[in-house]
Amino acid sequence: MSFLQRVRLEKEEEVAALLAQPPDLHSLQTPRSLSSALSGPTLSAIAEIKRRSPSRGAIAQQTS
Repeated sequence: MSFLQRVRLEKEEEVAALLAQPPDLHSLQTPRSLSSALSGPTLSAIAEIKRRSPSRGAIAQQTS
């Protein structure tokens, strides 16, 4: 049996064992509210730096 076959067999067994157990819904945390997180007393920001466009290539020269 090759390495990949062993890994696949182990993962299939692992997934089957996880699927056999019902999830413990009481241990999950309550989802946080995005609006509450952003309207708090401290500065909050969500940001993304986009360096390239899939269709146009580089957006701006890199600085650092």
